[in-house]
Amino acid sequence: MLVFTAALAACVEPPGAAVTPIRVVTTDWSNPLTHGDPFALGSFDALTLRVSQDDGPILESRTALGETFDVGVVIDSRLADTRIRVLLDGERPLHGAPPRFVPQAAYGGVRIAVGRPGACEVVPSYALAATDERIARVGAGVLRVSTYVVVLGGEGTDRVDLLDLLLIAKVAPEQPGDLEPIPSQGPVAAVGLGETQALVVSDREAFTYDLAVDPRLPDATRITGLTLHEGSNSQSTLLERPGRGVFVGGPGAGFSLVALDSTVLSRSFAVPRTRPALVEIDDRIVVVGGNDSGPLVEIVDPDRATSTALGLEGIAPNPRMLRAGDVLWLLGDEGEPSRVLRSCPACELEPGPVSPAGTPHDDLLIGDAVYRAVLNADTGAPELELVATLAEPRSGAFAIPYESGMVLTGLGSDEDGPRGDVELCFPLELTPL
Repeated sequence: MLVFTAALAACVEPPGAAVTPIRVVTTDWSNPLTHGDPFALGSFDALTLRVSQDDGPILESRTALGETFDVGVVIDSRLADTRIRVLLDGERPLHGAPPRFVPQAAYGGVRIAVGRPGACEVVPSYALAATDERIARVGAGVLRVSTYVVVLGGEGTDRVDLLDLLLIAKVAPEQPGDLEPIPSQGPVAAVGLGETQALVVSDREAFTYDLAVDPRLPDATRITGLTLHEGSNSQSTLLERPGRGVFVGGPGAGFSLVALDSTVLSRSFAVPRTRPALVEIDDRIVVVGGNDSGPLVEIVDPDRATSTALGLEGIAPNPRMLRAGDVLWLLGDEGEPSRVLRSCPACELEPGPVSPAGTPHDDLLIGDAVYRAVLNADTGAPELELVATLAEPRSGAFAIPYESGMVLTGLGSDEDGPRGDVELCFPLELTPL
């Protein structure tokens, strides 16, 4: 059973039932029914709840609201992949959704943050910089592992932070070794490798960091060194290949294929590249830019570890790349013309619309707001669709999307320097179950 409760209400376990307590809160853990304007109690009429397990039938309930409420939902399995949508109905509705989760693994319960559709809100419990200074995690590696976000290193620190997406809280280490520091301070590139590991590349070394290791066990090893291609460092571009491993490109002429078992195969690009844009389409790695001369696009066959250069002209040397389906939108400087690649891995190049500002993450662009790259239904041209407006505009932010359409973003910098805060963004519409 899932038991939903307003943030300040008591949660009573029904006799004989296994319960996962779920609290509906604002981003600062307040009760949305009594939070004050614009969260005034009179604004809400009812709570609508939708639950689906293993992509099966949708269970839906609608409950009239008082100052507190309890809603019990009987589910089929505490071991099933569970998705939830919450809507507070009223004249100024709020909605929200946690990431997918397995109830059995939600040891401390679940907090579901709700917010205004189309808005982002700072999450105080996720702050990654000291409260008395503006020094933040510049150059930190940020990635998602299961229902956690891992933040590794950054300038001047070897610290590892873990953000719990279900409890909306930073994980506090219970004992030494729980969040073992990385081997050296400074910027890193990092991405997920399998279900519990991160692949991390610093300016000194490359290694895997395994979150599933219990430091209390004899011979427990959380950090394992790797040997990648010559020249790999924090300026390498990392591409996660779900179920297969990681592709590491540059800087320099080398690239490496890292398998799920951490075996490494290194080969060479057609030309040296620094921070090229990478994407995988039809089992091929499309490599764009990062070079001042020679072919700007090449295709890597990861099964054969071979690379084929394409004779395409008119692409900026260091484009920012957004993906809209299988269409690649190559952005230049803000206000400059863009280019569009279609039909990759064969790749056909055509002119694109004017380049917007922002930091790309797959199909998301982060700047003054979070946007998603989509294709115009009439023309097929790429364009931006607003997801939510940031509370604090920033450049260089990370982005962690949820399957519901919600986005966690943060760090980066603004006109005053680095930022250490994190925002949770509520899309105009949640993705239906």
